[in-house]
Amino acid sequence: MENEELASVDAMLSVLEDVARGNLRKRVPIPGDAQPRLSTLAHGVNRVIEAWRASEIESRKMRKTLEAKVAQIETQTVALRELSTPVLEVTRDVLLLPVIGALHTRRTADMMNTLLEKIMSTQATQVIVDVSGVEVVDTTTADTLLRIVRAAKLLGARCVLTGVSPMVAQTLVDLGTDLSELRTLRRLADGLVDCMIEAQKNNDANLDIDLGDDDDTQPGTLATV
Repeated sequence: MENEELASVDAMLSVLEDVARGNLRKRVPIPGDAQPRLSTLAHGVNRVIEAWRASEIESRKMRKTLEAKVAQIETQTVALRELSTPVLEVTRDVLLLPVIGALHTRRTADMMNTLLEKIMSTQATQVIVDVSGVEVVDTTTADTLLRIVRAAKLLGARCVLTGVSPMVAQTLVDLGTDLSELRTLRRLADGLVDCMIEAQKNNDANLDIDLGDDDDTQPGTLATV
C-alpha cells in the first residue's frame, strides 16, 4: 500500500513539474479507491490545472484581440495623419498644402516630411501653403511656416502663403515673425494664378535656354562645313 501511495505521489509531482514548465494538458492520474485521500487530492489538482489552462486560453484570446485592435488603431492613425497633412498635386509644377487646425510637434514633422517627399517625387517648383483653416497662430505655427518655406526652397521649390486672415496677419506681426521670406496672398485662387504664371515663366526660360543651345549660327552668316 505504501509503495502505491509513493508511486501516486511521484506521478503527481511529475505532472506538476510538467505543468510548471507550461504543459497545461497534463493531468494527474487518479489513484484507485484504495487511496481515497490521494484520489481527492488528484481530482483537486486536476481542477486547478484545468482552470489554469482555461484562464491561459482566455488570456491568449484577449491578447490576440488586443493586438488586432492595436494594429487597427495604428492603421487608422496613419490614415488620419495622411488626411490631416494632405499634399495635393494641382499641376505638374504646383503642389497645394492646406493647413487645417492646430499644429503640434508630431503633426509638424509629418507635414514637413510629406511635403518634401512630394516635392522630390513630382519635381514641383511651386508650393502653395494655404492657412485658411488656421484660426490661431502661435510661435510654433509661425516657425513651422518658415521652416516649410526654407526646406522647400532647398529642394528648388518656391512657396506662396495664402488664406492669411487679418487676425492671423496681426498675430504674425505681433510675434515679430520675419515675413521677408514669405510671399503672401489673400486668397487661394490668387496663389494658384501666381504659381501658374511663375511656372510658365520658368518653362519659357527653360525653352529659351534649349533653343539657344541648339542654334549656334548668327543671322546672315553661313555655317562652315
